[in-house]
Amino acid sequence: MSEGRFLVRVSVLVRAGGATLLVRDGTPASPGRWRLPGRLLGPGADPVAAAQTRVLAETGLPVHLSGLIGVYSDLGADHTLEFAFKGDVERFPPAPTDPAILEARWWEGPDLAGLLATEELPSERLWRMIRHVGQGDLLPLARFWRPSGPASAPQPPLPTTPAAPAGLSGRPES
Repeated sequence: MSEGRFLVRVSVLVRAGGATLLVRDGTPASPGRWRLPGRLLGPGADPVAAAQTRVLAETGLPVHLSGLIGVYSDLGADHTLEFAFKGDVERFPPAPTDPAILEARWWEGPDLAGLLATEELPSERLWRMIRHVGQGDLLPLARFWRPSGPASAPQPPLPTTPAAPAGLSGRPES
């Protein structure tokens, strides 16, 4: 990787009730490792569309992205910025269509804690994501993302003064 460059990854914390959906990677880079559904982005890729597409391919489940959990940085060999989204689905058995995914599985409570204690997952980051989602700490997608479409497609006007996030303005939201 060239100095000053970084990779961009999208990941989706897919939740249904108290269960978290993880996929077991079959790629040579991470054979057999459990991770959140997601992928590296190429130049010009739409992060929201890429996140939805990857969840569908890696789990067989269509996902609704309900917000951005956060942006995380990994300063390892390849500096990676990870955009983590919250995904909501109906809890059905996953059925991956991507041949690079060995398995997709729902994990709950003690089983998830046990997995995170034994796997080389960024477990602290995943627990932080789960905590943020539980506290409702999500940035609405409408604040920063607009679906791409034809130039002639009507777009709602941008607000001239952005509203302060709840709890920061000192006033109740109306």
